[in-house]
Amino acid sequence: MARQIVPRRNKRRRGPSSKGPMQLGPRVVGRRLSPKERLQAVLSLIVMAAALYLIIFDGNLDAQKWAYGIIGVILGYWFK
Repeated sequence: MARQIVPRRNKRRRGPSSKGPMQLGPRVVGRRLSPKERLQAVLSLIVMAAALYLIIFDGNLDAQKWAYGIIGVILGYWFK
């Protein structure tokens, strides 16, 4: 009996992959954050709030320069 050759279908990966850009869509936007991502977001918000407090309410120019630098680092991290 001869074997019948069946062509294989290309399997597509679902969801974000590490090899390409993140695709925006209902699966990616609506996904839950992992505990690591939640911790990163919470820590970023805490440090961002402290930096904004220094910029708005503190008159010390050295502290304001530090705060602007921290805000730049956080934005650069999240928009990388």
